[in-house]
Amino acid sequence: MKARLEPRINLEGRTPLETVIPLATPFIVFVDPASSCNFKCTFCPTGHRDMIAETGRFQGVMKFDVFQKVIDDFGAFDKPIKVLRLYKDGEPFLNKRLAEMVAYARKSGHVDYIDTTTNGTFLSPERIGPVLDAGIDKINISVDGMTEETYLRFTGFKFDFAKFVENVRWIYANKGACEIVVKIPNELISASSSSIPSATVATVSSSRTSHPAGRSSTSRRIPASRSQRASTSKTSARPTPVPISSTVIR
Repeated sequence: MKARLEPRINLEGRTPLETVIPLATPFIVFVDPASSCNFKCTFCPTGHRDMIAETGRFQGVMKFDVFQKVIDDFGAFDKPIKVLRLYKDGEPFLNKRLAEMVAYARKSGHVDYIDTTTNGTFLSPERIGPVLDAGIDKINISVDGMTEETYLRFTGFKFDFAKFVENVRWIYANKGACEIVVKIPNELISASSSSIPSATVATVSSSRTSHPAGRSSTSRRIPASRSQRASTSKTSARPTPVPISSTVIR
């Protein structure tokens, strides 16, 4: 496996929004396949289920016909959406039709680039394989611990870390044109640098590629994926148990 350590946020090549607004077509659209999550993270609002229930916010998965309408409505814009982000408040893979969603968006012609972010629970070949085959461009995998004990403390979930590493190895071996990014807070890396599985930190051989949302970063992508030309900026408001600074392994 080949990978490269990089800062979590790359600010190179950004297009200042004040120079292009008002936009005729959004650069990025977030669509949440599932608003619920199997984790109960202490640092995430979705993990506090009683609080979410009090707000009346729906907790569940998006119906496929609703998703189809969202994608079809993109056709009203002058140009395709630069980036479709299939995640927001929940765990996308809780929606068992995620692969169909990716395939429908890909075939629509209304979207240039599709990515998602997952907590890594449902990365078995049976679940991730169809999503890769559907043509997703990028999968971000968030790591919340280096041991099952750490996961249980932060997420309230008994996480099979050894199985997770095995699944990540499979993904790297079968990812095709999809870019895989493993997001790890720096504190976890520094605290566990001597015991991080080789599947997670194997290094090298990188090439300069253009990223969606106007970012350019040095990353490994084999084979080269579709060309992306989007430009925007994005700020995450989600509270975290550690400083926002983190490292991604591409």
